[in-house]
Amino acid sequence: MKKRKEKIMKFASFTIIPIILLSIMPISPNSPNIQDAVNYAKKNLLLQDGISGLMINDSRAPPTLTILVENEQSKSLVPSEIKGFKVETKIVGRFDALASNERRNDILPLSAPLFNRKGTVRPLVGGVSLGNWCPPWSITAGTLGVCFKPPGYTSNYILTNAHVIAEDSLHRLVPLGTSVIQPGKADGGNIFKIVGKLSARIIIQLFVYGNHADCAMAKVSSNIGVQLNKELAGDNINTYTVSVTNMVVPSEASAVRKSGRTTGVTTGWVYDNSATVKVYYGLVFWAGFDDIILVHQPFCEGGDSGSFVDQNGKFVGLVFAGSDEYAIVCKAGYIADLWS
Repeated sequence: MKKRKEKIMKFASFTIIPIILLSIMPISPNSPNIQDAVNYAKKNLLLQDGISGLMINDSRAPPTLTILVENEQSKSLVPSEIKGFKVETKIVGRFDALASNERRNDILPLSAPLFNRKGTVRPLVGGVSLGNWCPPWSITAGTLGVCFKPPGYTSNYILTNAHVIAEDSLHRLVPLGTSVIQPGKADGGNIFKIVGKLSARIIIQLFVYGNHADCAMAKVSSNIGVQLNKELAGDNINTYTVSVTNMVVPSEASAVRKSGRTTGVTTGWVYDNSATVKVYYGLVFWAGFDDIILVHQPFCEGGDSGSFVDQNGKFVGLVFAGSDEYAIVCKAGYIADLWS
């Protein structure tokens, strides 16, 4: 009986030890990894026409991928799984940069009591029309995000999108020092409306993924007054204060706010806070952006590019693109690279 007990103990020890060893051994490098699936999708799927981006659904176990497509027909391009991970599709439309091509047709008389975001606004404040002056290819109109003084700087600066003040209407880079006008060209802006000079930008790489922000800064001219860290909050000159240095990444399903040239102050709900998307600049050019925020529409329209997005006064990011289904916001943390 004693010998039988010893044999049982020896058997148990030989079975328990391998189990313990397996529990502490590293996972094989050949095990499925969601990032491998994402990288495969970027290289083999997201470059195709009709594919708008992807999201990782990591609340599930195992996680799944959602491929964003432009329309019903584009669903046929998407496989049912990638690298062992289940794949779903969602129709979101085509994401386009939101500089406006509309012409000015809403000029208010000088005696008009309501505030006109598309008119000349002094002192400068966020949420109003903005563009650059580089005839004949001046940007028509986007939005002045906010006026602020970056940490360690002594001058005032405008913060907005790169495609609003750092590119021309053919999406070519313009030189640093290019004049910035308020309002933008589409809203009557001209050489007499210069408010500053382009001073810094994050260059957007075309036809590849890996971009994170569409943003630029302009140094405000010394003779132009500004309202620092304030945006317009209605048809009259009421303002609310925001912080450029106090940043936050909003959680999914939480509310965010923006102030824009076209649609004014709106509130939207976050759909995803770390998506990958393809954004078109004009008919041909596109750029892939990683780790961006999707917000349910209605939130913005053409001309709202550059709008400052906040959550309880904290800096979320800048609106820079959208479709009929979702607005696209680049995160504050990447934008801060401009002045860090």
